[in-house]
Formats: sequence, C-alpha cells, structure tokens
Amino acid sequence: MNNKIEEIYNGQFKSKKKTFFRYLNKIASSKKKLMVKGELIEILQRLENKSKPNNGNGQSTSKIKSNNFEEIEGVVNKFTESFVLGPSVYFEARESIGVAEHYHFNTKTMTGEKISPLTFLSAKEKVRNTNGAVQNQDILTLNFQTFYEKFPKIRESKSIGRGVEYLNRYLSSHMFTNPYKLSRALFDFLFVHKHDQEQLIVNDRIHNVGKLSIAIDKATTLLNKKDTDTPFTEIKNELQELGFEPGLGNTAGRILEMLRMLESLLAHPDHHTLKEFLSRIPMIYNIVVISPHGYFGQDNVLGKPDTGGQVVYILDQVKALEKEISESLELAGLKTQHKIIILTRLIPNAENTHCNQRLEKVNDT
Repeated sequence: MNNKIEEIYNGQFKSKKKTFFRYLNKIASSKKKLMVKGELIEILQRLENKSKPNNGNGQSTSKIKSNNFEEIEGVVNKFTESFVLGPSVYFEARESIGVAEHYHFNTKTMTGEKISPLTFLSAKEKVRNTNGAVQNQDILTLNFQTFYEKFPKIRESKSIGRGVEYLNRYLSSHMFTNPYKLSRALFDFLFVHKHDQEQLIVNDRIHNVGKLSIAIDKATTLLNKKDTDTPFTEIKNELQELGFEPGLGNTAGRILEMLRMLESLLAHPDHHTLKEFLSRIPMIYNIVVISPHGYFGQDNVLGKPDTGGQVVYILDQVKALEKEISESLELAGLKTQHKIIILTRLIPNAENTHCNQRLEKVNDT
C-alpha cells in the first residue's frame, strides 16, 4: 500500500499528483473535519464527474484524467477514515484485515509522508478542540500490553473475530504437547467456581488430577446405572461423596456427558470438546449493560432526542440474555438468582416518561 500511495504523491507523474491533491483540497475545504470511507469515496466520485469533458474535444487529456482517477480510486478504497487539521489531511488505510497504515498530507506544500499510529492518534485528539490544542490532563491513555504478555497472539487475519475458537485450539494443542501442566491448569480451573460461597463442580475430596480421573470412573459407573432423566437432586449426595458438586448438569444423562468430556480432555484434548465443555460450565450470573444513549425508557420515549432503535434493541437484548442465563443455569443443575442491570442516564426533567426514576423494572422479565 505504501508504494502505491507514494507513487501518486511523490512519483514522476505530475498530473497524477495534481489530481490527488485536488482531491485532498476538497476534503480539507469541507465543513466536516472527520470522515469515513463512504464519504471519502463520494468526494472522489463527485470530483471525477466534474472532470469529465462535456464535448468531444480533448480525448487524450480525458483518458489521462480517467487513468489518474482509476489509480487514485484504488488507493482511496483502502482509506477507512480521515480528519483535517488546517492544511493537513490525515488518513488511515487498511490493506488487509487487522493491518493499518497512517498518512499525513499537507495540501499547501503538496507533500506527504507515512506516520506512526501514535502520531496519527495524537493529531486526531486535537480535532475536538477548535484551537487545535489539547491539555495533557484531557488525554486518555489505555495500555493493553499487560493483557497480551501471557496470551497467544493472533498472527493470521482469518483468526480475527474467532478469538474463542483460536484460544480453544491453542489450549487444547498445549494440553496435548504439555499434558501435565495444562491438565493441572484445567484441574485448578474446576475449583475456582463458586456461587454465593457454594462450591461448584468438584470439592476437596479430589486432591489432584489422578484422583480426578479415578473419581470420574466411579461417577460414570454410578450414572450408567441411572435413568438419563434422573434429576440431580436424587443423586446429589452420592456424587458429593465421590467429589462432585452442582454445576455439571441437572440430570444424570447431562452429568454423564460432562464427565465424559472432561475425561476426554484429560486423555486426548481437542478444541471442539474444550469449547463444548467450557460452554456448559456456569460462570455468568450477573450482567451490567451500560447504555447512556438518549431517553432510555419503556414508555413514551420514541421520538425523544437521540432516542430510537437503540432503546428497543437493548430492551430486547436483556430479555434474551435473561432467558439464556436462566436456561443455562437450569441445565447446569443450579437454582440461583441472577441479575441483569441496565445502567443509563437519570433525567430529572423526564416529561411524561419514567427516565427520572432511579430504579425501574424491565417489563416481561
């Protein structure tokens, strides 16, 4: 990408450079200082349409312009956003998923350069201030380095958006190549699950991975003698004596499935089994949804400033979440209270809405 852009603004073809900076001047002169991909393409298209001749003269010139716009369009299609600071125009370009490049152009000197992401973001911070100045105390800096020091790094774009699958593959692979370390980690993981001081999954009758394997054998022998629909409450005491607590399932059949998956993970792990096993472990009981958007309420809010489908979407989402959590906890054999809270703005002058109430129950939940 760098070579294509540099060829345009710093190459030997002056007509191409001139056309490109005409495009940049259009962006710089716009009232809108922040633009995204669609707007950037639209400006180029309008400029190209104006440049087309209205008569039959100048065909060779028209052909050159057409070629120029074609090459510039190939570059602009890679731009994802831009912002303007005086005569300077900044761009972010994405050649491929997860790979971004940043550029700065000066429309007065007709020069350009590739810049670092930090330089790009620092300049972008200034856009919100009319005088172009930003105070140090206003800068929010988030350092995510700590999160990546002990975790695997995604190196292929095809893995982006499939992080859970990637981690499951990574963990199961390491469980296979380093079985003792990862099996121990899985064993420790089972012990951390508690709810309201109640121990879940396994108890202290199981001291190590070896004991866990023995306990699984005994439990599967027990469960194979039971009807698959036998409720957990009827076999709870027997399972507790073997070292297993609530959280594995609500019936003998479901608990048996979980123990077989756990046995498989300890013997010959694979990412499909790991994904299925982890998805059944009860880990989420409370959710906070933060939505400070507009007038958030259930009655008489549509049409209010900054209020639209967002409110309806969140209300539908929390109802679906409540149903999902209830079902998953029930299938895990737990009868626990769970809570979903929507945290939003309290509006004193709420007119005929309930947006001035500190607490409000979501209907049909």
